[in-house]
Amino acid sequence: MRKLPPAHRLRWMRALLLALPLVSLPILYAALGAARSPPGRPQQQQQQRRPPEPPPRLAYLITGAGPGDGPRIRRLLRALYHPWNCYLVGVPGEDDRADLEAFVRGQEAPRRYGNVRVADAGEWGAVSRRGPTELAATLHAAAVLLREFEGWSWFINLSASDYPLMPQDDILHIFSYIPRDLNFIDHTSSIGWKEYQRARPIIVDPALQVPNKTEVITTKEKRSLPSAFKIFVGSSWVVLSRSFLEFCLLGWDNLPRTLLMYFTNFLSSSEGYFHTVICNSEYYQNTTINSDLRFMAWDNPPLTHPVNLTTEHFDSMANSGAPFAHSFTNDSPVLDMIDTKLLGRAPDRFTPGGWCLGSSVGGKDPCTFIGRSFVLWPTKGSAKLEKLLLKLLEPVVFRGQNVDEIVLIVAAVGIQNSSKCRNAVKPVTVLQYKGRSSRMGRKAGALYINPKKFGAVAKPCMVEMVAFLNCLALNKQEDDKCVRQKDLLVMCTQTQKGKPKNAAKTINYHLQRLGRDKFL
Repeated sequence: MRKLPPAHRLRWMRALLLALPLVSLPILYAALGAARSPPGRPQQQQQQRRPPEPPPRLAYLITGAGPGDGPRIRRLLRALYHPWNCYLVGVPGEDDRADLEAFVRGQEAPRRYGNVRVADAGEWGAVSRRGPTELAATLHAAAVLLREFEGWSWFINLSASDYPLMPQDDILHIFSYIPRDLNFIDHTSSIGWKEYQRARPIIVDPALQVPNKTEVITTKEKRSLPSAFKIFVGSSWVVLSRSFLEFCLLGWDNLPRTLLMYFTNFLSSSEGYFHTVICNSEYYQNTTINSDLRFMAWDNPPLTHPVNLTTEHFDSMANSGAPFAHSFTNDSPVLDMIDTKLLGRAPDRFTPGGWCLGSSVGGKDPCTFIGRSFVLWPTKGSAKLEKLLLKLLEPVVFRGQNVDEIVLIVAAVGIQNSSKCRNAVKPVTVLQYKGRSSRMGRKAGALYINPKKFGAVAKPCMVEMVAFLNCLALNKQEDDKCVRQKDLLVMCTQTQKGKPKNAAKTINYHLQRLGRDKFL
């Protein structure tokens, strides 16, 4: 190799000496920072940099009752659409089906995300409203949603006569804070007159064999009520969790299939099947919230169907906090008020949200430019839905995402979310409400329970312990009203493997915070 002259070697040495501080400075800074930072700092920074969880997806089933519902469904789709959700549209007529397919293909956002699907003729046909074909079509539609769309958390069924009362960003924002196994279903075991008009008659639904026949045939024979399960009825409009629908369609238990055979001879079976399954299932009976999240107005005395909503009901609808309303006539003036004042939607346009990047200045469509589908811009109206859910979920355990404590709300009001599915003690529902534990904990007095103090033995008995403490607080610490909860708690601690003394010590610690004496 040819040696460099002395002058060139001197020039390279000067350049190397000048560059050495620039190279060593970042290394020295990193070493000093690592020495000064506490041991848990890198892990905390990693947790802080962790991206937030995406909001839940909603799977909508939108159905038309008959020919001519195409324009109503198009308007409903524009008001409901969000690229993060998925939609299945079922209409019986070929003309309406072709019209809706052309509408979906002509819209940029549904075409880009592929989250709107019009059911084929074999997937949705003419159904009888009082027969089991409507229930069969709903189950088939749920199976299609499970097969073709992944990752959704709740199933919501709507008809052409329904309409949303708030943007999808508000619904997704609030639903991202609640457990994804909750089921919003209006139900009761007091069937009353429905026993003789729906449960006992034996019917034949000709739509099962002949597509154009939708009138149910009732025979003279009657049948007795079943003894293997208890019948529950309620609203046919539901918000069901994905896990419960998988249980109904792919369940490991024979209960859904047994009840499906029974409800094929039940008038208006869609108003009783899901209600009876969920309330007779030991896996899901404690996941029910007794509400369908719909605003409806009834006559006095109430008739079979709710009244059609008009502009007179607008203030009640807007203040109800319900995300949906039922029912509206075609092109009712109140729909224009909802679009303008609640949804912020212009005619023949989608409801704007965080996924719309365009400007609305000068009457422009902000959804012309499409952004990320999971970005949410909730409005002030989301607080009304939050208030409604808090009312439905009281008293309840709130667990904040950034709080190490579980807050037990001790409310003086009645337990509105207690299901009538069974008479046994219902465990407290755990609600993951991010960043709201401190505010909720001040409501009507709260007991803070630190889960870090729970040993391996105490964790399995956590539900029993919270139920017992909740009973004491609600009954002003009267032991005679909480005997069952106490027995369940003692039984749980005695049957756990390990050291029962650890569980007893933990429970006694929290009882002393209530001013109680030890009982274990």
